[in-house]
Amino acid sequence: MSEKKFDIEKSKLVGIYEEQMREADGIGYISISLYQKSTGEFFRRDHYSNGKISDYNRFTSLSIKEAREWAQGNLSPEDYKNNYEPAERIARDVVKYSLHENTINQIEKLAKEWHCSTSDVIENLVNGKSK
Repeated sequence: MSEKKFDIEKSKLVGIYEEQMREADGIGYISISLYQKSTGEFFRRDHYSNGKISDYNRFTSLSIKEAREWAQGNLSPEDYKNNYEPAERIARDVVKYSLHENTINQIEKLAKEWHCSTSDVIENLVNGKSK
């Protein structure tokens, strides 16, 4: 299984929540950011630093529903409207299905013929469209 790639340089920052925290040995800082990949997938980056040696990053894939809930709870109404709503219009969730090899080959063949992704082929077929 391949490891998920979270590239904040190539992804669009949709929103950010930041907070300073008092700790026994000083002040800590947490930043939670919502990003969207060019594929439409969402992910979250949790960054923590206390200004010393501790620096922590955690990346988490989010479904559209999880991204929406995070945005509703952490973005201002203006940022939600201007940043999250446009992102959700192009959002996609990653799903896993089991298909016969012949079906996969047919989908890949159509993707080449139609010059699009295999995801686009499936969406077009399900929605009764063809390229």
